[in-house]
Amino acid sequence: MKPSRVGVVALWLVFWTGGVCKAEDQGCWKPLFDGETLAGWHKVGDGQWSIKDGAIVGTADNAKLYGLLESNDVFRDFTVRFKFRCFSGDSGFYIRTLIRPPEKAHGLQVQVGRAGSGTGGIYESYGRGWIDKLPEEEEAKLYKPEGQWNEMVIDAHGGDVLVKVNGTKTAELKDDPSRREGHFILQMHAGCVMHVEFKDIEICEDEPQPKLEPVRAAEDGSICLGAPAGRGVGPKVKLMPEWKAFGWWTDADQAEWLVEVPEAGAYDVFLEWSVADDSAGNPYVFEIGGQTVAGEVETTGSWETYKEAKIGRVTLEAGTHFAAFKPAGKFKGALLDLREVRLVLAGE
Repeated sequence: MKPSRVGVVALWLVFWTGGVCKAEDQGCWKPLFDGETLAGWHKVGDGQWSIKDGAIVGTADNAKLYGLLESNDVFRDFTVRFKFRCFSGDSGFYIRTLIRPPEKAHGLQVQVGRAGSGTGGIYESYGRGWIDKLPEEEEAKLYKPEGQWNEMVIDAHGGDVLVKVNGTKTAELKDDPSRREGHFILQMHAGCVMHVEFKDIEICEDEPQPKLEPVRAAEDGSICLGAPAGRGVGPKVKLMPEWKAFGWWTDADQAEWLVEVPEAGAYDVFLEWSVADDSAGNPYVFEIGGQTVAGEVETTGSWETYKEAKIGRVTLEAGTHFAAFKPAGKFKGALLDLREVRLVLAGE
């Protein structure tokens, strides 16, 4: 029995539209912003991120550093959609991104800005620069008047990335070699007066990535960020179960945790690690709650010998924080095998 013409057309539409149609048909949209708080996101760099009338509002006045709002979760293959409007400055929505110290977002940035800024185009920060965007005269036709909300949809599956603004395709990549997994980031450009707003941020994932569970304090008040409780993100870093440690680092890798801090105050930071003599001396940074501790990895004598030592102090507010341990740039040899970062209230 031959299918009807209507059935053939419907089937063709499913294959032609790819992830966007899949998201709409299966009803898998999930919010990434609750409209009231910044839960699920954390701030990096300068500028202010706040909530007003159900929207995330980013403002800055010629800030020295970029202002970034990074998702706690990582994403691989997805369709993400949101509304935006930009009153001043230069903004963007990053996908599959990792941040290198102090606030350098490495990944694909989809431009969010005023008419004529390349809105909807794809730019690789600290890499290839502009990869694809509309000519300015075509962009001007799809951008709504200032003050009105524009809609953006980003469809990313494997190396294929498609961007639409207000229903019009603005950029497309095929078999792109960029990173396949990472964070979403809302951006405010440094060195300009910024006012940008985002709302109704929703996602449909092909296969949702594992979410981090907050690490809570032990009975003695210490907070132990062991490798098995964290997540390795990047091309090579991985958990070595036999050692309960993260190893096989590159300069594009990091380890991440969510941390439930029960009491505000100063916390001493302890590191438990191993590294052989010939790989010692490489730089690292630990970040949590807008605080950083940086240093160089000291030798423990061998890869089988683990050592614990205090590496610094941070001041934290009570609540849930995102934490990351990462190399501070390129390094020689191997970085370290990381077993645990431990936070202890200062003076205890």
